[in-house]
Amino acid sequence: MIHILLSIIVLQMNTGDIKSKTGQVPSVKISGYTHFIYTYHTADSIIDNFNITHARVKFYGNLSRRLSFRLEPNLLTGNIRYAYFDISLFPFASLRVGQFKVPFGAEYQPYPVKNLTPTLSKATQLFTREVITGDKGLELHGEFPHLKYALALMEADPTIENKAIGGMVSIFPLRRLVELGAAYYNGEYSQKVKFMNGFAKIDLGVVGLRTEVIKGNIENTDKMGYTLTLYAPIRSQKLRGRNIIPVIKYGYADPDTHADGDASKEIHAGLLLKYHKHLKVFAFYEIYQEETNEVDNNRFIVDFNFSF
Repeated sequence: MIHILLSIIVLQMNTGDIKSKTGQVPSVKISGYTHFIYTYHTADSIIDNFNITHARVKFYGNLSRRLSFRLEPNLLTGNIRYAYFDISLFPFASLRVGQFKVPFGAEYQPYPVKNLTPTLSKATQLFTREVITGDKGLELHGEFPHLKYALALMEADPTIENKAIGGMVSIFPLRRLVELGAAYYNGEYSQKVKFMNGFAKIDLGVVGLRTEVIKGNIENTDKMGYTLTLYAPIRSQKLRGRNIIPVIKYGYADPDTHADGDASKEIHAGLLLKYHKHLKVFAFYEIYQEETNEVDNNRFIVDFNFSF
C-alpha cells in the first residue's frame, strides 16, 4: 500500500501542472503556536504549577495545484504530530495520506488552536484517552455548500492486523448559523474500541451554543458523556479590534455506566480575550465534582496562547 500511495503522490507532482491556480510556483509556509498555562489549585494539598502544554511548528504549502502538504513536529516531545499530503481528486473530494488528526469529536477537532476553553471536557477525554488521536492512514474528505465530511481508514495499534475506521459528517441547514453533525470510530487495540458522537452548534453572532454527546464501548464497559457550552462575543470600538468572549461550559462524564459512583460533573467559566491575531489569553475557573471523591480539584487557569 505504501508503494501505491507514493506512486500517486509522484504522479501528482509530475503531471506538468506545477503552478498553483494563481500562477505561483510551489510554496512553503511556516507557522506555529504554543500554550503557557499557569494553574492555581484551591486545595492546599495540590501544588500550583506552570506548564508549556503545546509547542509546535507547522510547515505547509502547495507542491502543485492538486497536491499540498503539512508537517507539524511537537517541539516538547521531539515527535511528529502531523505529517500528510492532501491530493485533490475532485472539486468536493480530497485524499489525505499520512499521519493526521482522527476525525471525531466537535470539541476535539479545533483543539488546541481554535478552542473556547483552555482544557477539554472529561466527556471528550473519554475518547482521547483511549485511542491514538494522531493516527496514520488514509482519509477521504471534502465539503459541499451545506455539508462537509471525512472518512478515514487508520492504523490504530500497529501490532494488530485489524485497522480502525472513523468518520465525521456535518450539515449546515442555515448558512453556517447552525451546524448539526455526527461521528463514528471503531478500532482495535488490546481491546475493541467503539465510539459514537452527535453534536450541534448555533452561532448567532452575539451569542453561541455548542452541545455534544459522546458514547463509547470498550469490551464490556459502556461510557457516556456530554457537554453544553454558551458564549457571547463582546465587540466594541473601545476594544480597538480586540474581542472578549465570556464562556461557560458544563460537562458530565461517566467512564462506566454500569458502575455506581464514578461519574463526574464539571463547570468551566471564564473569559477568552483575543488580544491580537497572534495572542489569545484564557482566564478560567474550573469546578469538578465527583460522586465518591470529596477531594477539592477545583482550579484557576490562565492560558497564554501565542501563534505566528
